[in-house]
Amino acid sequence: MTFYDATLVYNGGASGSRLWGTLGFGSRVAFDGTRACALPVVGNNCRFSLGYTTDFFSEALGSITNYHGKTEFAVCDITRDANADVSIDVPLQDIPDWPGAAVFKGVLFKCGLLKTGKGTLRLASTSSTYTGPTVVTQGVLRVDGSLTASAVTIADGGGLGGTGTVSNVTLEDGARFDVFAGQTVPLKVNALTVAGYGTIVVHNPEGIDKTALNVPFLKVAGPVIGAFDKSVWTVLMDGVDETPNLSLRTGADGIAYARWAPQGTLIKLN
Repeated sequence: MTFYDATLVYNGGASGSRLWGTLGFGSRVAFDGTRACALPVVGNNCRFSLGYTTDFFSEALGSITNYHGKTEFAVCDITRDANADVSIDVPLQDIPDWPGAAVFKGVLFKCGLLKTGKGTLRLASTSSTYTGPTVVTQGVLRVDGSLTASAVTIADGGGLGGTGTVSNVTLEDGARFDVFAGQTVPLKVNALTVAGYGTIVVHNPEGIDKTALNVPFLKVAGPVIGAFDKSVWTVLMDGVDETPNLSLRTGADGIAYARWAPQGTLIKLN
């Protein structure tokens, strides 16, 4: 296993570039270059271990000490559009426990992910098991797989999208959703906390007519803390001036939709 404790820079310029095996990240990984980066699963034991040196703190619990921290993924806007700049199919995990180790004896790692940079990071694995928090401060995190052990926080300036599953999401003031007008499957969230206002950004590469917009982008299965309604959330669509006709609605089925609905439109909730 290889660990990088300083900055690891990945330049996604060569077509077919791949990392495989079990790779460990330390403090920061910067993705740059001229082509979008795809990291597929290769072989039968392909996993990435996140690090703990960013935002580090320790927690002593009897004979066990938990090491908490994150790896920063700094993703540049390589594609210059809404497509993923970095797509990771490989499962992400905590640093494994080594019961017989001399250096980290009695230490358990709780590794998280800090997403920075203006680009879009896509996580596609359904087998990620890392337990530390996921924090998005810049750009977009697109979850098309699942994050069932990591709580996700979207800060002011960060965005969330995808069609996968996330166990717990917190939207801070200024957070946004990143949505494709043609998607038919919403991101599934088990619990949602909303601090205040935000924006739903609808990308429209397929050229769907604005009056036909009624895209499901979020389904909350469990509790919602705070207000998630059209009074504090703005909907923006590619190529369309900001208008009250673009709005948010939440159906009785628990699915949130970004839609086109001029005043006086009859709305069917389910």
